[in-house]
Amino acid sequence: IYITDGVTGISDGVFEYAQNLSSLENVYIANTVVSIGENAFAGNSQAHFNGLGQGDEWDLSHVTIGAGAFNGCRGLQYVDITLSNERDIGANTFNGCGLGGVTFSGNGGMTSIGENAFADNNLSDIDIPDTVTTIKDGAFAGNSFGSITLSDSLQTIGSNAFYTEQNNLLTSLTIPDGVT
Repeated sequence: IYITDGVTGISDGVFEYAQNLSSLENVYIANTVVSIGENAFAGNSQAHFNGLGQGDEWDLSHVTIGAGAFNGCRGLQYVDITLSNERDIGANTFNGCGLGGVTFSGNGGMTSIGENAFADNNLSDIDIPDTVTTIKDGAFAGNSFGSITLSDSLQTIGSNAFYTEQNNLLTSLTIPDGVT
């Protein structure tokens, strides 16, 4: 699938659990796309995006991404993504993708990271932006963190936000005073 230059948005659920995506080698999304709707590609475990593979980077900092947009897209395994810290991350946005890294860029404005937003990936470290006040239930569950940096503005950490059953490599974590 080629989403070409000139296309600016991908609608909610447009390719959700699409039968043919599992047999496609690549899904290309042009840089003109600035909005990806809720569950747009959810459930397409075999789809690879923009020819990315292990160790590659994908800058999505200019894109507003709906909740669940890439839920279960294992074709992003070990890809490092850059997201804007100007927009909240909804529930299940990158759940079960196998992402290798997440970097936040921009001037701020993100206040919340949704339930299971980055659960079940391959993240080993995360630096939560200073503007985030809420990390919801299970947001980063199922990762093997060695390093987690929380901001002083953080107020709420949901249950099991960083839970993992195995491969817990975390050696220290400082929770800001105002967290409940």
